[in-house]
Amino acid sequence: MSRAWTLTLLTGSVTIALKGAGVLVTAYPTARRRASRLIEQITPVLLPTVLTALIVTQVFSAGRHLTLDARAAGLVAALLGTRLGLQPVLVLATAAAATAAVRLIRS
Repeated sequence: MSRAWTLTLLTGSVTIALKGAGVLVTAYPTARRRASRLIEQITPVLLPTVLTALIVTQVFSAGRHLTLDARAAGLVAALLGTRLGLQPVLVLATAAAATAAVRLIRS
């Protein structure tokens, strides 16, 4: 069995297990309260972590290779704009402009 099929089966199995656990948790009131508390504790940590991983993957990868290109300049501009407290529209425009400027200079 190839690695891809192994990962596919593992992902499917975990998904089914989580769905089954959700049904069991909602069936019992005490388990529902515990699960709710656990979700409230994990969510503030998990959501930013997943978003950061997505951003880093999109900025520093090209296929299966690490790369450093104009997208990194856009990320730095977005981080600076966010740090300065700019509105999200301005942060997005600044990041796009920085990326475009670096691509123009490098071409």
